[in-house]
Amino acid sequence: MSKFIVLKFGSSVLPTEEALQDAVQEIYRHLREGLRVVAVVSAIGTTTDSLVQRSRGWCDGEPPPDAWATVLGTGEALSAGLLGLALSRSGVPCEVFDAARCDLRTTEGIDAEPLGIDTSAFLSAEADVIVVPGFVGRDHRGRPTLLGRGGSDLTAAFLAHSLGARCRLLKDVDGLYEADPNVHPDARRLARASFEEAIRIGGAVVQPKTVHFARDRRLTLEIAALGEAECTLIGPHAVRAAPLVDAEPVRIGLLGCGTVGGGVLERLLLHPERFEVTGVAVREPGRHDQPVPLATDCLAVVDGPCEVVVELIGGVEPAASLIQRALDRGKIVVTANKAVLAAHPELLGHPRLLASASVGGALPVLEAVGRLTDLVRVEGVLNGTSNDVLCSIEQGRDLAEAVSLAQDRGFAEADPSADLDGRDAAHKLAVIARLAFGKELVADWVPREHVADAPSGCRQVAWVDAEGHCGVENRPVDGVLGRCRGAENAVILHRKRGGTVVLRGLGAGRWPTAVAVLADLFSLVGRRESAKEVA
Repeated sequence: MSKFIVLKFGSSVLPTEEALQDAVQEIYRHLREGLRVVAVVSAIGTTTDSLVQRSRGWCDGEPPPDAWATVLGTGEALSAGLLGLALSRSGVPCEVFDAARCDLRTTEGIDAEPLGIDTSAFLSAEADVIVVPGFVGRDHRGRPTLLGRGGSDLTAAFLAHSLGARCRLLKDVDGLYEADPNVHPDARRLARASFEEAIRIGGAVVQPKTVHFARDRRLTLEIAALGEAECTLIGPHAVRAAPLVDAEPVRIGLLGCGTVGGGVLERLLLHPERFEVTGVAVREPGRHDQPVPLATDCLAVVDGPCEVVVELIGGVEPAASLIQRALDRGKIVVTANKAVLAAHPELLGHPRLLASASVGGALPVLEAVGRLTDLVRVEGVLNGTSNDVLCSIEQGRDLAEAVSLAQDRGFAEADPSADLDGRDAAHKLAVIARLAFGKELVADWVPREHVADAPSGCRQVAWVDAEGHCGVENRPVDGVLGRCRGAENAVILHRKRGGTVVLRGLGAGRWPTAVAVLADLFSLVGRRESAKEVA
């Protein structure tokens, strides 16, 4: 059974709706580590304050607690629903719970205490990401309640304790400090803090009642910023200050600024404290209005002052030569190019090459394959374009019409032939076979069937086993593969003793691939900061 982590996103890290994409990135970071995620959200920005003012306008005295809780709870409900939509757009399947579905029982009133929860609702959820509105619950009569100031932190701690999960509270600071860093610039972040010290100095960051709750149950709290590997651990610890870390941004050179590259660049520019884009290689600079250096020569970007090269131009050449040149110069490469990896399997496993986005889009397939050492077979719907086309054909469209619709949706390239004839899936199989079984498949030799030849009700299923047998075939399926709709992917990892691990998510489109690329980049930032802290 997968372990849970509870992530709490407060209003300080969700100041606007645009920040929801940062929450998606944080959730995906933990999801690809093999954890199931419960995301507890506060209302966005000043929504709660606005709801309070609106409610006061309808009250001559103290408002009825259930009406007050109902109105204020709409802020968290909206935030939870929007985060669910943002996750869906990025290809990450999720379920959005409310207080009734998770059966969060509390005492009465608007400063209630949590009493119980239905853990079975979380354990039986189909999705590995569950979004829960914080701050709200239900009393013994089913009336809405509020958990008071800092209630979302308390909700997160209560859920973590009930599920036996880690509890990470995401804030607009990277932990607790010896003193207010805005007043004392030399104040150091605490790597560890006792419950007592957290109550003494952390009131502006985490409410004392949440710390009291954790102390009474010996639950460790993590206080962290979005995208940060390091945090302050609050628990039964001696206080320890973290070493000072040089926070210079990682210098990025981007090759390609198309559908996926444009999405990656958009997110990088929103985080200048972490990333500096030193150059972007594009075919026609005049078509791009970007506040970064543009170049038509990819070599100029690779040989420039960047530390990391992000390759998103696609195809085998010149991408393979550019990747090799960057590696030869000691740079790190992040790529989504499964064709290069299939043609040059020696690149897989290179310590400075990251390629999470090359297989499965937002599905963390390669991470899961890398963690499991007892796999005997991998099979799944690995091509979102072909799946979208087959679903459209099931609805009565002909092939040309289905392909055109997939292109309009951003799932299919101008030339979709590699998706339809199975070559794209074969390239992904070659990558999986190398990592899962140490087998070198020649993608062009993988037996394939064209989508045009698929009977109704089939899916394009790619498979490979530990002996190196493989194929891409049109197959009638049920279960998780049969439930794939649109550009969804699903992968089943079969283990030696009969167990399976199932992964689902969008496998095509701008945001699913961009999320996986960005996850590699944020991982690099985290590794660098962790290494400096250890040093």
